[in-house]
Amino acid sequence: MYAKFILAKHPDAKIGILYQNDDLGRDYLNGLKDGLGDKFDKMVVKSLSYEITDPTIDSQIVELKSSGADLLYDASTPKFAAMAIRKVADTDWHPIHIVDSNGASVKPALASAGFDKSTGVITAQYLKDPTDPGWDNDPGMKEFNAWRAKYAPESDPADAAWYYGYTMAQALVLVLQRAGNDLSREGILKAATSLPDTTKLSMVLPGIQISTSPTDYRPMKSMRLVQFDGKMYKLMAE
Repeated sequence: MYAKFILAKHPDAKIGILYQNDDLGRDYLNGLKDGLGDKFDKMVVKSLSYEITDPTIDSQIVELKSSGADLLYDASTPKFAAMAIRKVADTDWHPIHIVDSNGASVKPALASAGFDKSTGVITAQYLKDPTDPGWDNDPGMKEFNAWRAKYAPESDPADAAWYYGYTMAQALVLVLQRAGNDLSREGILKAATSLPDTTKLSMVLPGIQISTSPTDYRPMKSMRLVQFDGKMYKLMAE
């Protein structure tokens, strides 16, 4: 998805890559390779990793800036995404900054980096953002907010853990309902791997299809690109 965006909107980009040196980071790196194809080696000017035990990634950001990259592909987790956003701003570097969805949560990542420094960050989402007033009259959002008011009044709507967890709980309830009286491991697995393409969850963004099969365990078939405007993420034009 990110590669398609880069090729469509920034085909001449000089890409710098920062990734977490584990399966998560390498999967995002491999995804970009798949998406860019034979253009990967031509467009990527520098690729650097970090370990989750590293106290800082300042040196990687400085090196990526020095490479001449004007697009930063940042496959990280919230702590390191916040470090990267902050260091990019502090060095007066202004690349197009794509952060993977794991690392780009408003809280804690962007809040830790500073909303002013996070302005312009691009990521992908599949859930509605409770901080976006555009969803105030959405039935699914109203249902979520009613649940928060009743069961979790202390919850922060800017913390993705709340609406992510709420959605995963909805999915679990749906699977258990489909399993019926057969709550064995086999029965639950069968229900979880046979979700039809008409499956709906109230906090999932419009246009995103959910389905599974015995050969496809990935329920979300797409995501939507969003960009942080200094206050909240806004859906980008498709």
